[in-house]
Formats: sequence, C-alpha cells, structure tokens
Amino acid sequence: MIINQFYKSNVQELLLHMGHIGTSSKIYPMQSFSINLDFCPQDKMNDPDHTCHYCYVKKSALWRYWKYLLDENTRLIQNDPLWVKAISFYINKIGRLGQFRFWISGEFKDYTMFKKVMQVVKNCPGCKFWIPTTKHDLVFRYIDEFGKPENASINLSYTFIHNDIPKKLIKKAVKYDLKITHAVISKEDVSCWANLNQSGNCEHCTECIDSPRKDNSNRIINYRLKFNGKILEEVI
Repeated sequence: MIINQFYKSNVQELLLHMGHIGTSSKIYPMQSFSINLDFCPQDKMNDPDHTCHYCYVKKSALWRYWKYLLDENTRLIQNDPLWVKAISFYINKIGRLGQFRFWISGEFKDYTMFKKVMQVVKNCPGCKFWIPTTKHDLVFRYIDEFGKPENASINLSYTFIHNDIPKKLIKKAVKYDLKITHAVISKEDVSCWANLNQSGNCEHCTECIDSPRKDNSNRIINYRLKFNGKILEEVI
C-alpha cells in the first residue's frame, strides 16, 4: 500500500511537467498537444492570401480561455527539462494512445523544439503521430540527420491559397516520404473527407496520418478552409 502511494505520488508529480492535453470533436478520439501562436509565421497570419490568416484558434470566442493553457504548454515545451519524459510517459502508460497530434494550434519555434517533439515520437513507437507544419526546412534538416521515424506522419502545410503547389515542394515530399496539405477554393478539387461528408468530421478517414502510397495518389490532401463558419470561397 505504501509502495502504491509512493508510485502514484511520483507519477502525479511527473505529469505536472507534461502540460495540457486537448481533444477535438472533428478528429475524436485523437488527443493533441498545442501551444500558443507566438511562433507561427506572422507575415502569413497577416496576409489574406495565406491560410494562416484564417486561423480558427485566434478567431475563436474561447481564445482567452485557451490562451492561458496554450501559454503554459509553450513555457513547458521550451523550458522544462522533464517535458519530453512526462508527455512520453502519458502517451505510453496513461492514455495508451494509438494516435496523437502536434499541433491543433501553434507552430515549431526552432530546430531544438522540433527535435524535442521527434524524441517524443521515438519514445512512443506504439503511437502514430500526426505533425502538420509550415516550417518545412526543420523537417528536411531532421530527416537528413536522423531519418524519419516510421510512426511519424508529417504533413507539409502549403499556405498560399491562390498558387499551385510548387513542383519543387512535391519532389521534396516524395523524397522525404511526406504529405502536403493545401487549401483550395473549388469544391471539385477537394479530397478531404471532412469536407465531403455532412458531419464535417474526419469520421473513419485517416488519410492525414496514413503513409503516402507508392503511386502518390494520397500525397496531396486538398481541403476547404472555413472562416467564422463560412467556407473560403464565401469569404475571399
């Protein structure tokens, strides 16, 4: 009994270093870790030609509540030496999660932060990680140095709404075994299941976290961006 209490106390203390875990009804029951918007590309967030400008987190009525939690997560991932150990323990032993996402909001600050997240991926081989990011160079650098873990599904977010995805980026996605996500205006170009069904949720679809097929048929995921409840073509 004393041993159990001691163990429970140590686990609880470790989890204080983990931060706040979120979920989303759209991709339920996948859990996620998110941070604030401090490291998002500010030029793109201020440019209506980029998807970042329509960030639903910043526009949400719950932003003030979320921001407190996201600020805490941002502090922990940057400064707490036990963060990697704590969140790895949670994913493996507490949540026993099969899928996990970085991020619903936020973006990598730098290469150091990217390596921390990838260490969590390595620590949790039984979990599939979905990692969308606009900071493609961090991804390429890491894979060149360490390779890509099999349980990491990394999506390169191409944020320019009106331009086609550059062929150079598509070639790099193939080279590094990555996917590309892209907001489109025309309904005919959509391949995202959440846009194609009545619920607006991912439901059974796992295309974003599935590995790219050898024929590249699922290499690019086109979706329709929403802003204040309206689809993109009604806003711009």
